[in-house]
Amino acid sequence: MDGSETGGVAELGTGARIGRFIVLGMVGKGGMGEVYAAFDPDLDRKVAVKLLRIENSAGVDPSEGRARMLREAQAIAKLSDPNVVTVYDVGTFEGRVFLAMEFVDGNTLGYWLHARPRTWREILTCFRAAGLGLAAAHRAGIVHRDFKPDNVMVGHDGNVRVMDFGLARALAPSLPTAAGASGSRGSRAGLRVVEAASRAASSLSVSSSSRARDSGHVGVPSTPSADSSTTSGIGERTSSDSPAFGGNSPHQVSAPADDASDVALDDATMDLARRFSIELSGTVPSRSLPLSSPLTESGAMMGTPAYMAPEQFRGQDADARSDQFSFCIALYEALYGKRPFSGRNIDEVTRAVLSGTVRPAPAGTKVPASVRRMVLRGLRVNRDERYPAMEDLLAAMARDPAATRRRWLSVGAVAGVVCLLGVGFWRAEQQQRLRCVGAEDKFQGIWELPNSKGTLSPRKEAIRAAFMATGKRYAADAFTVVMNSFDRYVSSWNDVHRETCEATHVRGDQSPEVLDLRMTCLQDRLAEMSALTSLFVHADGDLVSKAVQAAQGLRSLEPCSDVAALKAVVRPPEDPAVRRAVADVRTHLADAKALFVSGRYKKALPEAERVVEEASRTKYAAVMAEAYLQLGEIQSNSGVESSTVARNLEQAVWLAEESRHDEVQLEAAIDLIYENGDREKRFADAVRWSRFAEAVFNRVGSGQDVLRSWWQNNLGLVHYGQGRLAEALSDFEKAVEIKTRALGAVHWDVALSEANVAMLLNDLGRTDEAIEKNSQALDVFIKTAGTEHPQVARTLANGAAFLLAQGKFDESRKLAQSALAIFERESANGDPALVEVLVLIGRAYLEKGQSRKAREPLERALEMSKQRGDAESLTVVEATFALARAMWDSRAERSRSLELAERAARTADTSPQGQKQKATVEAWLEGRFQSGRQLSLR
Repeated sequence: MDGSETGGVAELGTGARIGRFIVLGMVGKGGMGEVYAAFDPDLDRKVAVKLLRIENSAGVDPSEGRARMLREAQAIAKLSDPNVVTVYDVGTFEGRVFLAMEFVDGNTLGYWLHARPRTWREILTCFRAAGLGLAAAHRAGIVHRDFKPDNVMVGHDGNVRVMDFGLARALAPSLPTAAGASGSRGSRAGLRVVEAASRAASSLSVSSSSRARDSGHVGVPSTPSADSSTTSGIGERTSSDSPAFGGNSPHQVSAPADDASDVALDDATMDLARRFSIELSGTVPSRSLPLSSPLTESGAMMGTPAYMAPEQFRGQDADARSDQFSFCIALYEALYGKRPFSGRNIDEVTRAVLSGTVRPAPAGTKVPASVRRMVLRGLRVNRDERYPAMEDLLAAMARDPAATRRRWLSVGAVAGVVCLLGVGFWRAEQQQRLRCVGAEDKFQGIWELPNSKGTLSPRKEAIRAAFMATGKRYAADAFTVVMNSFDRYVSSWNDVHRETCEATHVRGDQSPEVLDLRMTCLQDRLAEMSALTSLFVHADGDLVSKAVQAAQGLRSLEPCSDVAALKAVVRPPEDPAVRRAVADVRTHLADAKALFVSGRYKKALPEAERVVEEASRTKYAAVMAEAYLQLGEIQSNSGVESSTVARNLEQAVWLAEESRHDEVQLEAAIDLIYENGDREKRFADAVRWSRFAEAVFNRVGSGQDVLRSWWQNNLGLVHYGQGRLAEALSDFEKAVEIKTRALGAVHWDVALSEANVAMLLNDLGRTDEAIEKNSQALDVFIKTAGTEHPQVARTLANGAAFLLAQGKFDESRKLAQSALAIFERESANGDPALVEVLVLIGRAYLEKGQSRKAREPLERALEMSKQRGDAESLTVVEATFALARAMWDSRAERSRSLELAERAARTADTSPQGQKQKATVEAWLEGRFQSGRQLSLR
């Protein structure tokens, strides 16, 4: 990459040319690039030329970044309005995009506000002019996404112009860990990742769709040794009591992860980045900031956090009403001298924005109450409650409160009677509205929203204390992510609850029947969260390790607003007794699910079996389908025979078909793709279930994005099992794309899927791409779980295997040792993950020619496996053969070396990978046995 792409070019001097423009001098410099005063010889005028900096973003080529930015700049250049800085020309200069624009002789709006005291009328006048510029852009189909005082110019002539539309983002560098690593993946009910490093061959850790949020195993792909040639396998499992290291499940997931963590990586994160990047490549990793998000990246948090709308914090797409929210933050700040949302750090500000907690007006303010009400409407959390468009807000700003009072006084006599009638109607409407407030009270004792003092509620403090009492180094990080996720979820739940209530009781545009359906849906979500927080109060170390996944796995609230889908499900029972019984079943289902997503399968299984019995007694098909689905998923992750699991999942499918319960039908069908294709290798049956799910998706239309991603993921598992690797890779990449769009880029679920892609890329021999993809996954895991979480270790271990495949033995060993340090603190002795990482370290020494150093980790790995009673796994065979080679090469105990190699050949299993292992060992032995020696390799 040249200096122009990295921003490393020298300052341009007077007389230099940018296109046809002659540089007069630099007038400004910032993270986006440099601004030069220049002369346009064609039109004989002074202009400002902004030379934009484009940096690498993980997986995005700089040329693509230039193309994106150039397209957006060209669209902005078409915008012509007196309240928008005019763009005269756009182009490229030494690989960078430039904009030639109107040279405004003046200062920013922020400077204007601080230059001298301004009256509220002056402020409204100035902001209204800026608002006219925003409105013009919206009419042209352009959303600013980063409105703030510093993006508005106030000329010395008094004219106000908005600038930097849509260009406040460049392609940012990812965490460039040369040895970045990735792991497997998990979702709502489950994360089933493939046991990979338990094979001598390179293996792909891919999550599939049976719901154990953590079932499946670490994908540490071992690489062929110099004397071996092996292939990889997907979807193989170890014994059911093995620790879970990834997973797979099709489940609706709630709001995206806390993207606010992008604003500033903590010191521990940066230390880890340096530890793994500088040590291996000499590269200092840069921080991935929201202001450096790709222009078109869906789900990424864009903009300046202090001025961002709630939907931007959630990673959702910004629209004109998002600009309106940012505009009103800036206006509030100008009027009152403080921003509307308080907070000592980004997390506190985020919580205030998402909960709609606005500061009270300062004492003695001269700003009229009517102006405050106007601004507060633009700051509503639910964008549908803001002004429909900027023009409507501007019209409200144009109304003079004093003039309004005078008009009322002039018609007071006539209006009096009307007013009395109006007050009556208003009071009636207000009484109806009062029925729809206070939804947050339902979360008392479950999860309360942040208070004005910033102190934790008793429930939150109890959960925090339980997390910290485990002594896990990542407990504080886990609690922070859980708290932010739950805060957002509760805030969104309250918004949906209020809107649902008002639709029936205030606006009258929704029937009582629909109200009942929507409220039932919300009650189910409330019950799930209540069950989960009850478990968190008594969290142990294992639960803390799964807390982030569990919190982010709460079901989406979106279906509770999908009236068509809710009405399609069979009506609730008319009999009040049956209705109460169904409600009880769903409460017990929530308890079983909480045990399941927290990894407590032994407790979850009998609970789920009891719930199926309860549901069957109701004769209500919809809840019976839900119960059978939950039972099947728990059984799948508890090692129950696949035929039994499939029978219960099929029962869920047909009960869901009877009741038109599309969500359950889809989840069960997607689980059946995994059960048939990955666990049982019945690919024809798996394909049939895939087609069935596709037909349901086509019938229901849009939505269900997370389920669609898991359908794509599990179809990829089928293609992998069939040896159709290119199709499998395409499926996995589509799954990542859908999840990123639905959940945002900084989300545990997305990172696990990216790790699956990395594993398959490595399997295809595209190791450089695999390392880059692992680096992205590692970055997210660190941001969401801290540097000490076992998933970080799994991801590092995968990266070590990739480096081993590249022949970078020292780098591989160092990364594996970093993973080992975490596993030794977090895992029990004999944990398969420990064994797999020890084998990686031993192999790295061995391939480097340091046979004596290789023996200690390999012997330790074999001893652990012996204690565990695991003598025949692919990992043990690999370790045995590697130790045999190490002994032979070091000329120590060569007779034992041959015995170990014979044992490795004997214990290799009958799988394709095992047979390749056996052939490799036998070939090695053949070249080393003395003539006449007899072998018994049966």
